[in-house]
Amino acid sequence: MPKNIIEMLKKFDEVKKLVKNMQNQFKDKRIEVNTGAGLVRVVANGNQEIIEIHIDPELIKLKDKKLLEDLVKSAVNQAKEEAMKLSQELIKESMGTGFDAKNLGNLFSD
Repeated sequence: MPKNIIEMLKKFDEVKKLVKNMQNQFKDKRIEVNTGAGLVRVVANGNQEIIEIHIDPELIKLKDKKLLEDLVKSAVNQAKEEAMKLSQELIKESMGTGFDAKNLGNLFSD
């Protein structure tokens, strides 16, 4: 049993607030990726959710299904990768300021 249950609860509260803050930051951040010289544009948020896909009408006029599929797939994959990088950066920033994650190991010590 921890020596100070109140201190442990405070730390859990800090973690909960930090996680909620990061989730909100991720949701509000946007990543935009273009492929095919701008013919396909994909927008994702920091949670790696695809928010928008824009396809230039000129690409549709080409009637090249395979090219369209390849460009969309490429843009989606790039957007998800960039969103992951962004979320990792936000986590590093959050851990660097305010909450000290190193103290989590001490939560359950006697």
